Amino acid sequence: AAVDETYADIIEGGKKKLSVDEFKAHLDAGKLVLDVRRTPDQFVSGFIPGTVFAGLTGSIAVWAATVLGNVEQPYALVADDDSLHEGLSRLARVGFNHCVGHLDGGVDAWKAAGYTLDTIVSEPASEVLKGLEAGEVQIIDVRGPGEYRNSHIDGATHAPLCSRDPLDFKSIVQPDKRAFAHCAGGYRSVMFLSLCKRAGVTAGNITGGDAKMMEGPA
Repeated sequence: AAVDETYADIIEGGKKKLSVDEFKAHLDAGKLVLDVRRTPDQFVSGFIPGTVFAGLTGSIAVWAATVLGNVEQPYALVADDDSLHEGLSRLARVGFNHCVGHLDGGVDAWKAAGYTLDTIVSEPASEVLKGLEAGEVQIIDVRGPGEYRNSHIDGATHAPLCSRDPLDFKSIVQPDKRAFAHCAGGYRSVMFLSLCKRAGVTAGNITGGDAKMMEGPA
């Protein structure tokens, strides 16, 4: 942002309404779009292809800065009426000051224009663990190193979302198995999965977080 641009100016700039065509042009150019609707469940059940989950139920600013790196890049938002201002504010606090606007009408406008939504498959931990035992499933643990050292599922692939190096999703996800990601509560795994999708790699979500994973197969 310009030196003399105030915090209020940054927020107001992000409130610009983008038509579906304007929004799609930004997305098709490979530029960043963050979905700041509140919960992981909202995202996995239907999201605009190519968008990255950054829901308000988690530490959106911390994870956006950690995972996405370049805070100077222009970005657009997908938001609900009640999440737009909060999303802009929290992102601006860590330097994401270049929001070009938000999709006017959100996900509903995208669907009304005839475009489809993508989804992420979710399966309960008990079923995923059965698949792991049968050699059919890859489990990707996206928690931090300390959490992983404390306890983890035998055979899991560790790919911490907080890695200082950019994650290479195509090398992480094994193409010959059904891959599923998990974290402690479901926020980081859905952000990881949205980035996978953006990179052209498909993996599923494990419902229940750590507690259900540690219970083992049913």
